[in-house]
Amino acid sequence: MVPTPMNEYRPGIKAIQELKVISPLAEAGLTKQEIRKLAQKVNLSLWSKPSMSCLLTRIPHETEITDKILRMIEKAEEVLFNFGYPGTRVRIHGSIARIECLPGFINKIATDPNRDEIVDKIKQAGFTIVTLDLEGYRSGNMDRLL
Repeated sequence: MVPTPMNEYRPGIKAIQELKVISPLAEAGLTKQEIRKLAQKVNLSLWSKPSMSCLLTRIPHETEITDKILRMIEKAEEVLFNFGYPGTRVRIHGSIARIECLPGFINKIATDPNRDEIVDKIKQAGFTIVTLDLEGYRSGNMDRLL
């Protein structure tokens, strides 16, 4: 079984436990940092890839999960990544996309010369309103709504 921090909602871990997915590195007690160091040591190109949490963490609790919702989030985050905003999350609230990014990206996104194109592409993913959360990215942010 994969350990989870106390009081942290981890739907991806819950799903892999329900599906009985084997996670040998986690079961061996390796941390994310240790795995990155080992991957770098053996020249795996993904050693420095930003971590990507389960898409379910972008959705308010008690929301019915659909493939459409997951694809909307995935496409919107891909847009932001392609415009140079790695690690940016799109939280969904009905048809509203709430962008959470690293603090250094807040002003950059707000003043990006491509901002209109970014907004248009996120709307093409299925959102009607696109907002920028001025608090920036916060892990477990949707848990605060509980």
